[in-house]
Amino acid sequence: MSPSPGDDFPGGDSADSGLSGDAPAAGDLPGYTVRISARARRISLRVSAQGVEVVLPRGADPALAARAVRDGRQWIARQQARLGPQIEAARRLPQLIELAAIGERWPLDYHRSDGPLRLRETGGTLVLRGDCQPQAVARCLRRWLIGRARQPLAARLDALLAEHGTRHGLGYARLAVRCQRSRWGSYSARGTLSLNAALLLLDPAQLDYVLLHELAHSRHPDHSADFWALLERLCPGARAIDRRINRAARALPGWLTLD
Repeated sequence: MSPSPGDDFPGGDSADSGLSGDAPAAGDLPGYTVRISARARRISLRVSAQGVEVVLPRGADPALAARAVRDGRQWIARQQARLGPQIEAARRLPQLIELAAIGERWPLDYHRSDGPLRLRETGGTLVLRGDCQPQAVARCLRRWLIGRARQPLAARLDALLAEHGTRHGLGYARLAVRCQRSRWGSYSARGTLSLNAALLLLDPAQLDYVLLHELAHSRHPDHSADFWALLERLCPGARAIDRRINRAARALPGWLTLD
């Protein structure tokens, strides 16, 4: 299941997959990343506060990425100008992390000094000491969030399975928690349930929707009519919550993806 954090080039495809690599700027082209997607049917561009991304269908000639950026460079420039305030905000040091899904608020306290950046939880505050560059802070906070997320996500999954698992034949074999750029979660053919630690920033109803969405894939691996019918039984109003989550993705803080 994919959040939608940026803007697509007109006619683009918002498929999701793993990031395949970075491409440096060539001549007058902006730098960009390339993502190979098994679900994409055509080449697309995305521009967000994190940069320019080219999505290629699996098997496409990698050289087509540079052509897509060249052909879309005027559109890219317009989007980057529009996103200027968001890009700047992504590079500011966060002052508060609100984990709405579990009702926690974490103020941040920075102590700048030479040496590696370290984070400690002290009296309900996240204290960071060291070289507080925005990229280093972002990476440190993502590691903290992954560690903080695993127990409450696993506990909520257990509660939902206790309520719905036996009746609807739901389950999973293994849980993985990461900070992902392009997905809220996924369910593999081997039963691995991968969840984005950023789910803790959603409200409780949105969190439950994502967990039930992925658990429903243990019965239906696609997004067929049968899948949506099951999900609606598990989570009435699922389509409306899905739209709310897409809007919530655009409001996620920049440190979640700042490199």
